Formats: sequence, structure tokens, C-alpha cells
Amino acid sequence: MPALPLPSELKDSRPAAADELRTLAAPGADAIQILERCIASHHVVEIDYTNAAGHKSAIRIRPAFIRVNNTKHVVLWGIATDRSNWEQLWLERIGDVHDTGEEFTPTW
Repeated sequence: MPALPLPSELKDSRPAAADELRTLAAPGADAIQILERCIASHHVVEIDYTNAAGHKSAIRIRPAFIRVNNTKHVVLWGIATDRSNWEQLWLERIGDVHDTGEEFTPTW
């Protein structure tokens, strides 16, 4: 997969502080730890996600960054395995997180 440029929204964001992660109603601390571990080890994750309209789905994503976006939401940035574009997922809309064990090579 060719390298993808970072989206401008990601460039305008900042890293999430530990206290911001601790105070999130969802997902739980275990899910955040799985995300952080998968970011560090370059493992694909499967996330149970509820979008703004309330639609629930399972998303397989190559996780890259946990950041605070310009609207002050803590988000996960990554590239979905079935698309080649950046995704921004609000952490508060994430349910379960599963490490698939599938490794990937970052393209960012």
C-alpha cells in the first residue's frame, strides 16, 4: 500500500493526555490499553463502533494515533482495512476492542 499523507485534521490535533483518557465514559481502560498496545505493535484491531446516527458496526482498522481533535473529542486515527483512507473514530463511541493479531506495516 502506498504511503498516505496525514489528513489536515490530524495535523491540527494534539496527543491525548492520560487524564483525558481516564475520564472518558467509554471505552473502558482495558479497551484503551488494547488500542495503545496495537498502535505500538502495528496490529489490526476490530472495533465495535456506534456512529452518530446510532448505527452499530464492526470496523477492522490499522490504528495509528489517539489524539484530541479540534472539536475537543478524543479520537482514534487509523486506516480501515477495507479502504485506503484515514478514519477518525470517536473513542466515546467505541465499544469492545479486539486485537486480531494481524500485523501490518505502517504507511504513514
